[in-house]
Amino acid sequence: VVTIKKGILSAGVKLNNNRVAAQLKFGNGSVQQISATELLYVSLAPGRHTYTITSVDHNAPFFPVSGEVQVSANDTASIMAVANAAFRLSGVVRDAEINKGVDSATISLTGFPYTSQSDSTGAYSILIPANTELRVKALAKGYNAKDTSLTATSNRSIDFLLKKRSPGEAIITKVGGFPAEIESQSSLGNNRYSISGTL
Repeated sequence: VVTIKKGILSAGVKLNNNRVAAQLKFGNGSVQQISATELLYVSLAPGRHTYTITSVDHNAPFFPVSGEVQVSANDTASIMAVANAAFRLSGVVRDAEINKGVDSATISLTGFPYTSQSDSTGAYSILIPANTELRVKALAKGYNAKDTSLTATSNRSIDFLLKKRSPGEAIITKVGGFPAEIESQSSLGNNRYSISGTL
C-alpha cells in the first residue's frame, strides 16, 4: 500500500479591505471557487503550485493575481491575495463607413500590459486601473488606429469608429527590415506613405 501524504492550502481574496469571491486556477488546470464569506481549503500534493486568481463578481472587478505557493505534506500553506481594484471598460469597435462591428480588433492601454480582442460583433471588454489617467487604443488589421484618453472612476463604455485604409495602399509590415505594427497609414502619392506605429 502506497500512502501519498498531502498538504492543505487555504485561500482568500481581499479588495479594498473586504473579502470578495474569486476563482482560483492552478497551473495544472484545476479550478476552485473562493467564497467572499469564508476561506477556501483544498488538499494538494506536496510541491510548488502556480496559480492565478481572477474576479468573478462584475460589481467588484480586480486585476488577476498570479503567484506560486509551496505546499508541504501534513502542513497548511495559505494565500491571502490583496487585489488591485479595477473598472471594466467595454464597448464596440465599428467600421466608420458601414457601422459594422470589427472582428479581432485589439484594445490596449498605453503603458500597461493589458489587452483585449473584440468578438465577431466588434464587442470588447477589458479591465482598467481605477482612478488612473489612461490612453486606450483600438487597432485592427487594415484600419487606422483610434485612441482616446480617460480617467475611470467607475465602469465605462467607449465605442471606437475605425477608418479603413485605402484598398489600393501597400500593406506595410516591415520598416528597415524590422517588423512594424502600423497604427496609421496614408498615401502621399508616388508609392510614398506617411505611417505611424511601433517597431
